[in-house]
Amino acid sequence: MNTITDKGALVRTLLTLILLIAFLGQIDIRPFSNDFRFSLGVPVLAFILLYFPTASPVIYSTIAGLVMVILRGVIAFGSTEEITLDLYIFRNMPVMVFYLAFGCLFSLFDVQRRSGRGMHLFFLLLACEILANVAELFVMHVFLSQPLERGVFFVVLIGVLRCGATAAVYRLTIYWQERHDRALHEARYRRMLLFFSNIKTDLLFFRKSMDDIESAMKYSYSLYEKLKGGELGEEALSVSRRIHEVKKEYQRLNASMEKVLSGEYVEEPMRLSDMFSLLQANTETLLATRKLPITVSFTCHGDWMIRHYYTIISIINNLVINAVEAMAGRGGGSIAVNARCEDGFCVLEVADNGPGIAEDLLDCIFEPGFSTKFDPATGEMSTGIGLAHVKSIVENHCDGKITVHSSPEGTLFSIRIPEKSMDGGNGV
Repeated sequence: MNTITDKGALVRTLLTLILLIAFLGQIDIRPFSNDFRFSLGVPVLAFILLYFPTASPVIYSTIAGLVMVILRGVIAFGSTEEITLDLYIFRNMPVMVFYLAFGCLFSLFDVQRRSGRGMHLFFLLLACEILANVAELFVMHVFLSQPLERGVFFVVLIGVLRCGATAAVYRLTIYWQERHDRALHEARYRRMLLFFSNIKTDLLFFRKSMDDIESAMKYSYSLYEKLKGGELGEEALSVSRRIHEVKKEYQRLNASMEKVLSGEYVEEPMRLSDMFSLLQANTETLLATRKLPITVSFTCHGDWMIRHYYTIISIINNLVINAVEAMAGRGGGSIAVNARCEDGFCVLEVADNGPGIAEDLLDCIFEPGFSTKFDPATGEMSTGIGLAHVKSIVENHCDGKITVHSSPEGTLFSIRIPEKSMDGGNGV
């Protein structure tokens, strides 16, 4: 099914294709020693009428026939063969009859609307083909005294071949187009899901920042209480007021974002295996885009439903991206993500065979702003927020725990979250 929505563009496309039909119509076979012929133009016309269901079969078949006749006339008058206008019209009148009959039958049998019903398409095309050819043969018999009976066998035989080929090509085209559209839809869904996951988990960090602002405001006000009456007291009060203004802006932004998210997207439970499939597809797309020779695997030992899966997606995605960035300059590597249930906990592990983390840095990697990665093209350091974000979500919103083990052979992040939290009992 075509995706051209602009009517003018559709008409231009169809007229261009009709010119193609006219040229292909010059490639033909002639089973008899007369002007009756089978050309490639007919199956192409049938395919075009099927692919563009809004096109009028009668109008475009008639136009195709006229263009075909004109082109054959140009070829005939430009050749060495002596031909008169009357003879030219008599010779090509059956062609016009065929295309007009084909378009009328295509419209009468409503082939475009009924093209999705199994073998119906083949038999409908065959009926149009045979009846239109019989009409052409009849006109040749009446006006050109051509024998009628010996052409029927070839009409049926060629009709079966042409209609079978047309139906097969059309079905394959629709199949591949639907696969392509489905792949695009799945890619959009993955991007949307990851986008919402990032936004929702950013809101968790946002709320933590609001708590920090509240604490800073209370501290600055208590400082003012101790220093009031002096110049420093007034400065402390000014700081407290400014922090209060920042807090109000944070509250306003938080309320707006929550309102948008709650109104636009409703969470439904997702299986862990489905979530892993989504993350794997997204990671493989990222690796292919950046042309990184890194392999990634996702394995779940058992499967369970996760009600609020945004946070889990964000946790795993952050750890995987962190591993990818750590190995980006090493010329290859592998990342393995595993999930299992153990003693009432869901254990998520992200392991890589990258360069590892220095032992003296292990206590610092979860600190906001800490990073050892930088962009060699710009010299800018990474924000250092990803791992801090992960730790905050795991511990403060999932009642879980995250640990890291590293050596020169690789790094393993291990997360333990209570099963009740994964089941939706505590915000996961």
